[in-house]
Amino acid sequence: MDISNAPLLIFIAYGPILPSALANILFGLYLSRYRLTSMIEALSRSSHIAMRAGTVDSGGLLGRMMLVSKISGMVTLSGLVIRSGELSADDIANFPSRVMRLAKVKFFSRRFRSCGS
Repeated sequence: MDISNAPLLIFIAYGPILPSALANILFGLYLSRYRLTSMIEALSRSSHIAMRAGTVDSGGLLGRMMLVSKISGMVTLSGLVIRSGELSADDIANFPSRVMRLAKVKFFSRRFRSCGS
């Protein structure tokens, strides 16, 4: 194998992963900037989220994005989280449907990208 073909092979192997990773980061930024407050308000009975909601302002951008990822996982896998006692069933029932769709897209886009690599 010739070393001059290495950049081309790297691009072929990792090319589709990089744009999807960038899109996932940008979507997480959007959710953390415009939808995080409605997510936190909808999950007001959850002790797990209420404990972390106080540190949203001091956590910075990375802390907000991590909280969005946590909430998207909790909303998507709500049955498991309700059984473990971290989330109230009333919170999921009253969660805004548009924000729930966005959270599920965030959760599955991250999983889809990790399966491809």
